[in-house]
Amino acid sequence: MNSMTGYGRCRMNCSGHEVTVEMRAVNHRFLEVGVKYPRAYGFLEESVRQFMQGRMNRGKVDVFVGIETSSEEAVDMQVDHALAARYIAAMRELKKTHKLAGKVELSAVLRYPDVLVSRKTEASREEIWAAVLPALEAAAADFETMRAAEGARLGKDMLQKVDELEGYVAQVEALAEKVVPQYREKLYQRVQELMGDAHVDEGRLLTEVALMADKAAIDEEVTRLRSHFVQARSLLTEVACPGKKMDFLIQEMNREVNTIGSKANDLQITQLVVEMKGLIEKLREQIQNIE
Repeated sequence: MNSMTGYGRCRMNCSGHEVTVEMRAVNHRFLEVGVKYPRAYGFLEESVRQFMQGRMNRGKVDVFVGIETSSEEAVDMQVDHALAARYIAAMRELKKTHKLAGKVELSAVLRYPDVLVSRKTEASREEIWAAVLPALEAAAADFETMRAAEGARLGKDMLQKVDELEGYVAQVEALAEKVVPQYREKLYQRVQELMGDAHVDEGRLLTEVALMADKAAIDEEVTRLRSHFVQARSLLTEVACPGKKMDFLIQEMNREVNTIGSKANDLQITQLVVEMKGLIEKLREQIQNIE
C-alpha cells in the first residue's frame, strides 16, 4: 500500500548528458501528471507521462527533467574542403602571376574564414530518451520507496483505528442489551406514579415495550459494521491500491453508525457513537493520502 505523497530525485551522467530528474506528488482524487522540461526537449513530455502512469493510480505528481550536454559532445568541428581548395588555388595563382616567393602553408589556409567550422551537434530523440530513462527510473525508485514507507505507517495506524471501532461496537452491543429492560422498568415506574393504586394493564405495557425494542434494535447495523471491519482489514493488508474502495467502505461505516445513533435511547450509547464518528472521520482523512 502506497501513500500518494512522495519525493524522489536522481542526477546522473549518461552518454555526455548530465540528467537531473526530480518528482514529487500530493493527494488528488484522480491521477494527474505534470512534466516540466527544457524548451528544446518538448518531445519528452508524453514519454515521461506514460512512464508515471504505469506506476501510479491516483495522485497529483510533478516531474522536473533537467538536461545539460557537455561541450565535448555538443560541438562538432567540420572542414569545408571545397572552400579550402579554392583558397589554395587562388593563392597559387597569385604566387605564379605575381612571381611571389614562399609556400602555401596550412596555417595560412586556416586563417581564412569558414575553412574550419564548429557546429553544435543535436542529439536524436532516441539518444536523449536513452539518457533520461535511467535517471527517471532511479528517481522513481527513490520516490516509490518513500511512498511505500509512508503507506505502511498509515496502514498500521488505520488498522489500529479499525480495532478501536470494533471495541466501541462491542461496548454498544453490551449496552443495547440493557436498554429494553431499563426502559420497561422506567415505564412501569412512571405508569405507577401516574396511576397510583389503579390496575396497570400489563398487556398494554408489554406492547409498548415491544414497540420500543423493535425501534431500538441495532443487531443488523452491528452485523454490517463487523463485516465492514473484516473488509477494511483485508483491503489494508492485501490490496495494493485500496484508496477508492476504502473511501466507499468508510461511507458505509458512517451510515451504520449514524443509524445506531438515531436508534439509541441511552446516553452512554450516544457518547460511544460520538467517539466512533470521530474515529471514522480520522479514517476518512487518512484514506485521502492512500493511493
